[in-house]
Amino acid sequence: MTNGESGLPLIGEIQRAVAQEYGWPDGRVEEHTLAKIDPASLPIYTGVYLFGGQFQFTITQNSGKLYVQYRSFGEQPQELLAESDTRFFIMSHPFLIDFQKEADGSIKKAKARNGPEELDGEKISEAPRRSAPSASAANASDFVQLEISLINPETEEGIPLFR
Repeated sequence: MTNGESGLPLIGEIQRAVAQEYGWPDGRVEEHTLAKIDPASLPIYTGVYLFGGQFQFTITQNSGKLYVQYRSFGEQPQELLAESDTRFFIMSHPFLIDFQKEADGSIKKAKARNGPEELDGEKISEAPRRSAPSASAANASDFVQLEISLINPETEEGIPLFR
C-alpha cells in the first residue's frame, strides 16, 4: 500500500531494488548503453500503437527526441532513449520497446516489454500533429464572442463591462 496517487512507480522501484539485492533474475534494474540516432529519422517511429489489443501507447517527437505517453507512466510523456536504431527505453520504468522496420523502412509493428510482460503491438494511427494555426488562416469562425456584464442584484439588469 502506498500513500497518495501514483504509487505504482514506487512499488516498481522497491521491487527492482529487492530483486537487485537478492539476485533475482526477473525485475532487476537493467543496464542500457545509449546509442546516437539521427533526429531526422525520428518521424517513422511516431504514432499510436496498440499492444496486446488493449494497451495504447502514443509515441511523439519534440525537439529531436522521442517520447512515449501511457497512462501508467504518469501525466507527462516520458523520453524514449535509444539503445539502437530500433530499441528504446525509459528511465522511470522497466519499459523497453523494439520497433520492427518493414522492407520499405517504415514502422508498422513493435514489441513492448514492461517488466516481465512482453506484448506484440501494431501502429494503429499516425501521431497527432500539433501545429498552431497561422494568423493568415484565421477566419470569423475561429473566434468566440465574449461579453462580461455586471449584474445589479436588485433589478437584475446587466451593465456590459467588456465586449
